[in-house]
Amino acid sequence: MRRALTSFVIFGFSAAAGFVALAAIVGFLGFALWPFDVFNHLQPLWLIGGGVSLVFAPLILRRQPVRGFVIALSATGFLAATAIVLPEYLAGLQQTEPELEASETQRLMTFNIYAKNDDLNALALSVLEVDPDIVVFQEFWRWHRAGLEERLRENYPFALHCQGGRRSFVALYAKMPFAPQPGNNCVDSLAADQRTSIISVNFPATEQHDSFSIVTTHLDWPIPTDRQHGQMNALIDAIQQVDGPLLVAGDFNSTPYSYALKNLVKRAGLKRIAKGIPTWPAPPTYPFKMPAWLQLDQIMSRGEIIATPAKKGPSGGSDHYPLYTDFTVTTE
Repeated sequence: MRRALTSFVIFGFSAAAGFVALAAIVGFLGFALWPFDVFNHLQPLWLIGGGVSLVFAPLILRRQPVRGFVIALSATGFLAATAIVLPEYLAGLQQTEPELEASETQRLMTFNIYAKNDDLNALALSVLEVDPDIVVFQEFWRWHRAGLEERLRENYPFALHCQGGRRSFVALYAKMPFAPQPGNNCVDSLAADQRTSIISVNFPATEQHDSFSIVTTHLDWPIPTDRQHGQMNALIDAIQQVDGPLLVAGDFNSTPYSYALKNLVKRAGLKRIAKGIPTWPAPPTYPFKMPAWLQLDQIMSRGEIIATPAKKGPSGGSDHYPLYTDFTVTTE
């Protein structure tokens, strides 16, 4: 019995270590075959798993013929995961706070409020505590709209709502007026059948700020890969229809470790503002408390925008932490 249990432990450990290492390596090779990129979204897990494998393999597998192979494979996977994850966190640490003129600064917030979240007071307080000039919502269902709008209307009299398919429930609230522009794909009707929505609006110049645009959306999960790939292409097309300074924010369901997000940033000519700042999961929305370890929510800019590094706001009972940034438009 003891020998059988020992064999089971050795086999189970070897199989788990091999899977973790191969997942990290396959993800790293996603630049060559983009469906492999799915594994990159979980590279923090593969990094931790690879480290654990390297620590325990010499002990659990001593005198085992597979010992050297498992250690070598785990080391390769650990290095692959490190090559993907470490640059993101280093980039976050290297961000600096620009000096902005307070009178010319606007604040943008993106917030996936979680479809099952019924604590409308906590959600409203999260927004009011951050006090953004513009807030974009995802998973903003009709009953959220009915309850939150009465709580936010006084501060945010200008709004645009989208409905339709699963990821189409997005909205934008602002303290100042705006106008939809080319690239906007937002239908405020339950009869709409689009899977996702894209809000693209322009804020005209005032005495306090120059003209700028905001684009927001909520993308599907990266599986199936073709679906999110197509949604990213549609988003890039919408962004390319916008002239002038631009901020893009929302729940992309895509982490900074993925080649998919990197390619979107490159093709759309964007600059990421939120780096190394995990937003999911936020407690207590899951059976056990765990720290946020995936950054699914993004804020990016293009053109004459100077923005502070993104910060996390209070979750308000959502499974996502909101992100916000202060920015100014520098067109002269």
